[in-house]
Amino acid sequence: MALFADVVERAVGFVSTGINVHLVGPPLSGRTTILNEIENRLSDEGRNIHRVNGNLALKNDPLTALIAAGLAKDASVHALGESISTVGRLIATRNLVLLCDEADMLDNRSAGVLLGAVRDSKAVLVTTSGSLRAAPSNALVVSPSPSVSLRVGSLDQDQLQQLATAIVGAPLVPADATELLIASGGLYGLARTILVVGKQTGRIVPDSAKSMVAARGGLWSEELEWTAEHLLMNTSDELRRAAAEIALHGSLPWASAEELLGRETMTKLVGTGLLHTANLGAATVVGLYPGILTDYFRQRRSSLSRDRGHRGVAVPGAEAETVDLTAELDAADVSLISRQELAEARLATQSRWTEWVEDRTVENALPLVVAMENSSESSEAIRHVIAETPIQNDDLNTALFVLWTASWIMTIDDDLDTGLAIIHRHRSSLPSFEGFLRGAEAALSFLRDRWPAPQLLADPAPDADPFNREYLAGVRIQLQIAGGRTASAGEAMAAYSPSRPSQAAQKTLWEALNAILDGRVEEGTALALSSLRANARLLSVGSMEAFEYAGLLGLVVSGRLHEAEVLLHNVMSTTLSSTFRYTYHAGILCLGALVSSWQGKHAYSRALSSQALSSTTAQGPFPGIVPKLVGSVTSAARDRRASASEAWHMASERLASGYLASAYFAALEAGELGPDQWGVTDQINASLGDVESPLLAAVGRYVIATHEEDRDALTACIEDFVGMSATLFATKAAVTLAVLQHQNGEPGLAAATAAEAWDRAVAAGHGSAHLFDRLRARVSLSAREQEILNLAAEGLTYADIGSLLGLSGRTAEAHLQNVSKKVGTTGRDQLFRASATWLLPSAS
Repeated sequence: MALFADVVERAVGFVSTGINVHLVGPPLSGRTTILNEIENRLSDEGRNIHRVNGNLALKNDPLTALIAAGLAKDASVHALGESISTVGRLIATRNLVLLCDEADMLDNRSAGVLLGAVRDSKAVLVTTSGSLRAAPSNALVVSPSPSVSLRVGSLDQDQLQQLATAIVGAPLVPADATELLIASGGLYGLARTILVVGKQTGRIVPDSAKSMVAARGGLWSEELEWTAEHLLMNTSDELRRAAAEIALHGSLPWASAEELLGRETMTKLVGTGLLHTANLGAATVVGLYPGILTDYFRQRRSSLSRDRGHRGVAVPGAEAETVDLTAELDAADVSLISRQELAEARLATQSRWTEWVEDRTVENALPLVVAMENSSESSEAIRHVIAETPIQNDDLNTALFVLWTASWIMTIDDDLDTGLAIIHRHRSSLPSFEGFLRGAEAALSFLRDRWPAPQLLADPAPDADPFNREYLAGVRIQLQIAGGRTASAGEAMAAYSPSRPSQAAQKTLWEALNAILDGRVEEGTALALSSLRANARLLSVGSMEAFEYAGLLGLVVSGRLHEAEVLLHNVMSTTLSSTFRYTYHAGILCLGALVSSWQGKHAYSRALSSQALSSTTAQGPFPGIVPKLVGSVTSAARDRRASASEAWHMASERLASGYLASAYFAALEAGELGPDQWGVTDQINASLGDVESPLLAAVGRYVIATHEEDRDALTACIEDFVGMSATLFATKAAVTLAVLQHQNGEPGLAAATAAEAWDRAVAAGHGSAHLFDRLRARVSLSAREQEILNLAAEGLTYADIGSLLGLSGRTAEAHLQNVSKKVGTTGRDQLFRASATWLLPSAS
């Protein structure tokens, strides 16, 4: 084959001079194909060829490789002597070249016979294996001298296009050629498999406009799963799990990967050859090699959602196409984007500084301070620029500089009052933008847990700059969303046509948040994530955290917790923290802490909660941006009663401040910690008439139903949540209902409710047993009962269980019957299914 002409030519040349050749390359690299080409060339030249092949399945069976090659009769000790003689005679009587594919998979006796027979002869060896380092001392890959090792390299773009033309009849479009290179790692055998499968399954189709072929829907397909499994054949379960973590997190700095997996696991993973490292400047980045393994592990995770009913989310504007938004987003290396923005910000700081020094105007100061903050310049340097920039002109740039200054001071000093005073002081000196500055006061108050005074939102003067009215309209929209008035917000946004790109991006964010709270959870989540992907492609980190918060909120509400974890990691990989993303960053930390808690990762949950609490003393306006509440939830295991009281108090404060969306979400979490001691349920009942949001209304009814222990109302809430794709809330409501059913002496109903909730949660993509902790605590199996249930679920008989635990078989059977009665299941199958799903102990 022309692709390997060079290496074949070199190998044949070495063989002709009596030098042994060893071909080294990873699985599917094409080394077997090269060996076949070498065999054909040597046969054409009149050399005598004898071939022996290694086989992993037969590696532990003595002499099996020689038996298969006709060089031994059986595996007896007598046959061993005969085989040595046979190979010796073969070498002595013929001008022989011995070819051995997969030499590192030979059984030791076969390797020893061949190695001993050729050591003092004129026969030449040509062998292949995956690695010289992993070869045992007696393996044939440690060839007798003289010998050379030829590494089978990866194909480049041009070679891949040659291969594509040979297999599918035309080259791939450039984007798909790049995808093929990443997926295959340039490995010939793997690239060939991907192309053949793509052709046979119809995924690779002609693109007549470009005289090329294109991959429809990507190159990955289920038919490639076996190929990926082949690459992982000798990989332990521990390392498979580690590889899956790398795949789900995307490319990672080495330090982050080591923190995620541990140094020992990373070292083992590198040893398998599955982990690829690359230097990016001063940093080392790691990822799975070849790339098809990333597709494989992500698909396995995503297929849990797809096979169980989750079919992705329609992206607005797409032609009836469903996409896995979280998996696609995960491919963007957010940490690399952040480092790139940091480098660009430092360059911008240098150039902007020169401009500002020469002309200290707000036009030069505003881009300078933004660049300085993004490049992590000291607060003293930024304060110097602020102090040395005169506020003189009554124009929009000056008004924006005042807002930026106030926001930065508010954040860096954690001082809202000083920030508001800065804006208020300049309202009289900037009359043309007095309405904008009033709106800025309202916005800062709103974002820092203080509902703005109505006079701040009054219409501007008729002759004022149009941006005044535009900005005030945007602030009102945010207040409507936070107050649960989603219908009013929707009407206002329909009439809202922002003139500045920053306001247009804000409108998209508001639309996403409003859709989620309006009960259109999938639509809002899709809008947030698609906007986030668009920003990632443009390397714009400036608005990423806002959309990350909205996307994370949607994923959480819809119960897609695994996807939320992937998104969360991308957020945590971002190094920059801009003033204007301050509130949303706290929301991401809070939601991340809750997700980690629901996934049973309590230590990580508490760490995120601590970060949120230390980042701000304020509570944000939208659901989940309440660090104090999250702190109570994540510390509930230590003092549940105190945590419940703190959570209800926070919900009461949120209601009193007018933040209904935040308050309702807080009350939902508080109700699961303990009873209402602050009269919040009555306040929610009184406020329901003001709520236009279907989702918030359902949350409010759920809080009331939980407080009143109204099982019929809880059933209705579950139906409402399911209808809005709010699967997390549906699961929570189902667990609450099941607890009440069990408490009322109806364990069978409780078990059925829990099983249905589990299936629904799995279909949405999470199925976390930790969401069922309250029900599991209610069932309250003893340690002995749990032990017997576990053993029975593993298939042990009553007699076996009794023997292991020092009990009689009858006693073991009686224990299991009592377990079934407690759980509410009938029959062993139902019980064992429960034990593997919602009844699964948290410790496991």
